[in-house]
Amino acid sequence: MIVLLVLGIVFLLYTLLQYTQHREVRWIPLLLGIVLIAGNLWGLHVADEKHLFMTRNEESRTEKIEPAAQVGKYNFITTQKIGDNKRYTYQLNDKSYQTLAKNTTMTLKTGSPATLKTSVTTFVESNVFDRFMRLGKNSQDQEDTAYTMTVPKDWHIVSTDQFDKLEKIATASDENLSDNVAKRVKDEYAKAYDENHNFLKDKNAQKKLQDKIVADETKKSEAKINKQIDKQLKDWDIK
Repeated sequence: MIVLLVLGIVFLLYTLLQYTQHREVRWIPLLLGIVLIAGNLWGLHVADEKHLFMTRNEESRTEKIEPAAQVGKYNFITTQKIGDNKRYTYQLNDKSYQTLAKNTTMTLKTGSPATLKTSVTTFVESNVFDRFMRLGKNSQDQEDTAYTMTVPKDWHIVSTDQFDKLEKIATASDENLSDNVAKRVKDEYAKAYDENHNFLKDKNAQKKLQDKIVADETKKSEAKINKQIDKQLKDWDIK
């Protein structure tokens, strides 16, 4: 388009030169010059937006994904706001990944297995004529990336700030777990000793009792965490 624009200018200069020298208007080169200049100025203005003289290509891939994190019995995909869009974090083969946030769309679906479909649309120059018309422009433009994320109904999508709050709930409960186990071990050991003075010499009996206490308290702690998280999610109106 730049070449044709220059050609249009040449036609106008030729028309001006003929008028200056011969006082004669050459209408054909004048009209050609105006058309070439106007048309190519418009083309240069909208070339990137309209992807003029480019061929549309679309590539898609679908991958099975895993939750970004787990707290209690809950699985989470986390999001981070970037401008007007969101960046989604998930895991793939036990490694953390994030979606792009610029020039993207995200469609969320409920289903199993959990997958992420990525469709990338690009526009490329496919022949010599295209390259000639787009001289000075990018030879390839990426329009956008469209995501479709399918997650099971028992997964939840929360912001990173919300997830931090849920992690604090779990951390607080874990801290209480150690205290509760220590207190119960002390109380249960004393009770077992009262019933059998040989208990403090029986290492197997001590280990068996301690393992039982740890399992019991861990189960209680997990139940408490799940209850607190469930309440918090309902407060946020996250289903």
